[in-house]
Amino acid sequence: MTHVGIVVVRTVVTGWFAASMLLACGPGSEEARRTQVDVVVDATGIVPITSNLGYRVTLDRARFALGDFEFTTGGNMHALLPSLRRSIGRFLLPAAHAHPGHAGGGEILGELAGSFVVDWLNPGARIGTATLVTGRYQGANFSLRTASNAELPAGDPLAGHTVELAGTVEKAGRSQRFTALLAIGGAKLMGAPFDHEVHEVKDGSALKLGVRFLPLEPTGGSKTIFDGIDFHSLAGAAETIAIRPSDPAHNQLVRPLRTHDHYDVRLVPASPR
Repeated sequence: MTHVGIVVVRTVVTGWFAASMLLACGPGSEEARRTQVDVVVDATGIVPITSNLGYRVTLDRARFALGDFEFTTGGNMHALLPSLRRSIGRFLLPAAHAHPGHAGGGEILGELAGSFVVDWLNPGARIGTATLVTGRYQGANFSLRTASNAELPAGDPLAGHTVELAGTVEKAGRSQRFTALLAIGGAKLMGAPFDHEVHEVKDGSALKLGVRFLPLEPTGGSKTIFDGIDFHSLAGAAETIAIRPSDPAHNQLVRPLRTHDHYDVRLVPASPR
């Protein structure tokens, strides 16, 4: 069966953008500058890592069911006129989300709405096209959802789950396969770092937004999503370690995946057209 890296399930109209255009075109107003930028998988964060218990983990499969990306600013909406800024902020944009992390939440100035299955080991795979107001961005939000049977090939193990991970773990000369199917549906991740100035994209522009999953958080430390999991104690006599929603290790793995520490968004060069 041909492997599909990104499955787009639905596309919805971004109503607040349409409404903002109507406001911007009213008497005495100027239209806010908006631009469309492709959002793709940036696989540079998928590298072999060592957990705090000394397990060397190499992923060869990492798929997440995600939805509704939002791109936020700390409130510096300088691309909009003051009257339009007040109108959009009051009537159209969702409420600001306070968050103590990298981006501190903020006002939503861009979005890519829809449901997606993202393969983090498929570099450059297109997730969709985001619409953004030009200006300074400081964070990104997205939902962690449950993948449905309808969007996946028959028998796909991700169906009914949010995350599928697989790979090998090595410690003290012992190497084993592992698989993990995680249920995190209905959670919203807030404040993934996205600290960039977005300008209007012209035809032929070599610019994309790359979303990264970071099993090792990029803060100069050694914190990994696998910290605290004693893989060999889970193995028993099984040839492959299997982590499922009923296992205690499931929640250990889910906790870091719900935090912004293990994701970010970067501007990446696109292939020349």
